[in-house]
Amino acid sequence: MDAGARGAGLGVTQAGAPPGADLGCSSEYSIGTFQAIRIYLNNEIYELEKGLIAAEKSLKPDGILAVISFHSIEDRIIKKFLVDCSKSQADSRYLPENSKNNNSFEILTRKPISPSEKEIATNNRSRSAKLRVAKRTNSPSCFGEEE
Repeated sequence: MDAGARGAGLGVTQAGAPPGADLGCSSEYSIGTFQAIRIYLNNEIYELEKGLIAAEKSLKPDGILAVISFHSIEDRIIKKFLVDCSKSQADSRYLPENSKNNNSFEILTRKPISPSEKEIATNNRSRSAKLRVAKRTNSPSCFGEEE
C-alpha cells in the first residue's frame, strides 16, 4: 500500500484486478482507484459538462474550441458533446434529413490528436492526453442562449 493510502487509512482494491494480485505493493492498481475517488469528490464530470456548454454558448462564429482530456471518461464526454452539437441529420439514415441546420460545431479532428513519442519521452504525463478541436458555426447554441 502506498503512503497516501496508508495515511488515509484506506485499503486498496480494484475491480478487474487479476486474481491474487498484490494490490498492497503496486501503485498500478491504486492509481485508478484514487483517480476515481478524485473525479467523484471534485465533481469533475459535472464541471466538464458545464464548461463545455458555457464554451459553446460564449464562442463566437468561427471560434475554435480545443479540449484536452487525460482520462477516457472525460474523452467520451467531450466526443459525445461535439458529435451531438455537430449533427445536422436525423439519427437514422432512413429518416429524411433534418431541414434545420442545428449544428453549432464543425468537428475539425474526427479522431483525437495524441502526443508524439518524442513528446511522451520528454513529458511522460502527456501519454494519456487527447486533444479534440471543433469550430463554432453560425447556428444557435444547442443549449439555448447565453445567460
